[in-house]
This record gives sequence, C-alpha cells and structure tokens, in this order.
Amino acid sequence: MNDLVIDIKNLSRRFGDKHALQDVTLRVPRGGVFGLIGSNGAGKTTLIKHVLGSHYAQSGSVSYVLAIVSYSLMMSFVFSNSAISVVPSLLRIDHWIWPTLFMAFLLAIRTPLDFSLSAGLCVFALVALIYSTIRSVIDRDASVGTASLIWLVGIAFAVGLMALLRNELGPVGMLLTGSLVGLAMLPFFSTTAGLCRARTT
Repeated sequence: MNDLVIDIKNLSRRFGDKHALQDVTLRVPRGGVFGLIGSNGAGKTTLIKHVLGSHYAQSGSVSYVLAIVSYSLMMSFVFSNSAISVVPSLLRIDHWIWPTLFMAFLLAIRTPLDFSLSAGLCVFALVALIYSTIRSVIDRDASVGTASLIWLVGIAFAVGLMALLRNELGPVGMLLTGSLVGLAMLPFFSTTAGLCRARTT
C-alpha cells in the first residue's frame, strides 16, 4: 500500500435487511483526486464513515493512511468549536500582524508560496494560542497549571503526530499539522466572556 492512501477490499455493510455497501473495492492513489457520486441511499456516507473509522467493516477491509483520520478528527473539532475560538481570533487584526510580516519576509527571500502561506498560518495559530492562553489566565478562566498542562499535551500530540507521519508529510504538511493542532487547542482557552458572546449571537 506504499502508493495508496486508501485501499478498500470487498467491503460490505448491512443495516437490518438493507445492504448499505456490498462488496465495495476502491483504491485511491497518493496525490489522486477522487469523488463519490450516487443517489440518496447509495452508501456514500456509509463508505466515508468506514474510511474515517466511525464504522467498522462487517466483512472486507479498509486500509488508510493515518493522516486522513487524524486530520479529519482535528478539523471536525476545530470547526465544531469555531464560534468560541477560531472566529474571534480571525477577526482580531492584531493577530494577523506577525503572520503577515513573517509571510512577507519569506516571500521576499523567494521562499515557495505554499511554504510561506503554511508558515504564516502556523504563526497565526501560535499568536492566537498565546494570546488566548494569557487572556484566560488573566481572567481566571484557567489556572497556570491547567494552561501549562494543555500546552504540554498539545505539543506532545503535535510532535507525536509529526513523528508518526514524517514519511507522509513534507515541510508544508508539517507546518499545516502544527497549525491544526494549535487551532484545536484554542477552544480550551475560551474565556467565560467569549462563551457568553457565542451563546448570545
């Protein structure tokens, strides 16, 4: 499976008398673009749930690159908590100063655009995370010990994920992984005031 990111063999799934998936075989190569098209009830969502690991195969097998599941879970968490963490950070102009300067510097020294943008996003996540940490400690929504523990777990998770996926990710992928972990940590530093604003909007 070295050249495949998803390898599904003879996958079948039933819900009562209904065959949601019957003997499905699918191979998605690395770097390939793939779409699922079908009518309602054809089994598209069920197939994706098997790939993401929320459903297990009743027969057949599903093999995938760990990055797919890791990124899917983190993106799901980030988007489900975006109202209390990511959106307020995106709307703060002061959070964009350092990322913009850093991207401008990288582009000025002729760094490739994809790397520069990924590095800028990583700096943005770091700035937003540092600000949110300080704000939540000052507002006494988190103690220094709790904040330190969240940072420790986040850093350990990011380093572990990068080490596990080092063969799958290039430099851009590593930066995006760090950014995503940082954004996933943001909701843990949401202040009481931020939560109240999110509930009333």
